[in-house]
Amino acid sequence: MGDWRILWKHGILNGICPRSVPALHERMEEEGFADIQRRRAQTEGRIGILKNDFLGPVLRNKGFESREREVQIS
Repeated sequence: MGDWRILWKHGILNGICPRSVPALHERMEEEGFADIQRRRAQTEGRIGILKNDFLGPVLRNKGFESREREVQIS
């Protein structure tokens, strides 16, 4: 029995978004899949807001001096 069948048997839906556009359109017709994707978009948006607003600008990570400067306590 495939892994997805075991999950389906326990009431767990496969919410992985397919890469293929035609496959995505086909999956969007399935019951519950569009809701899962909408919820995922909300969550990723909120994570982006937290990351961009609270962590500050992009961390400089090239070279030891840049890394040391980023983690130094002011």
